[in-house]
Amino acid sequence: MPDPDRAPDRDAPLTSTPRWVKVFGWVGALVLLLAVVALLSSGQHGPGRHFTPSSTSSAP
Repeated sequence: MPDPDRAPDRDAPLTSTPRWVKVFGWVGALVLLLAVVALLSSGQHGPGRHFTPSSTSSAP
């Protein structure tokens, strides 16, 4: 016979993960996924990618 003084969900956790922690985790995972896709989608990386060949020459 069950104990009437004991709550049926006594072993359940008292609190769950806060919503801001879940949102922060999902946003972080999305940013990481986008960064991986960006790195794998193009072969050229680095600052030289943003300059024209004439702008990379050194000054006299």
